[in-house]
Amino acid sequence: MGEGPASQGISGSLQDVAVADVLQFIHLGKRTGVLALERGEDRATIGFFKGKIVFAQATGAPRIGDLLIRRGLVDRQRLEAALASQRQGPGRRSLGQLLVNAGLINGAQLKAVVEEQIRRAVAVVLGWETGEFEFLPDDLTPADEVTLYPFDVIPEVEVDTADGLPGMAIVGLPDAAVQESRERVQAAIKNA
Repeated sequence: MGEGPASQGISGSLQDVAVADVLQFIHLGKRTGVLALERGEDRATIGFFKGKIVFAQATGAPRIGDLLIRRGLVDRQRLEAALASQRQGPGRRSLGQLLVNAGLINGAQLKAVVEEQIRRAVAVVLGWETGEFEFLPDDLTPADEVTLYPFDVIPEVEVDTADGLPGMAIVGLPDAAVQESRERVQAAIKNA
């Protein structure tokens, strides 16, 4: 992953800082940009807007189209047509918004699917204990008007992926725990 001055972003090793701590650090700083994570051949990107997660993709996590088909909201043929339209159109257009505009799904269905996709992608990377991360500020605007606080995703996922017990990153962390999390992230960044 690229390296640069701290003012351009943050980067470090997942051996030094847990993914949950990085997410929390970005949230607490109300940062906007993209967090890229790598672990061997696995890749993930998580987009933030003012500290809230607006998109997430990870190797092994389902994509929006897969979830739409799995839920029976669109068939493969309509999905392929929407994807072709997305590629041909100008600029960055949301697949979900294209489907809403075409009347194939409604806004509530889109929101539910995007939230599920974000949760599943974040679930994949929360278990990573090795690899690298890099957060780069960017002018990111939510494409689907879906934003999730990291603490909306982390406790639910940590219970699912750990040993069945609640994780450390639970809503309402005491100030000391928040400060300890920040210090770990900052120390890892300085040592990177």
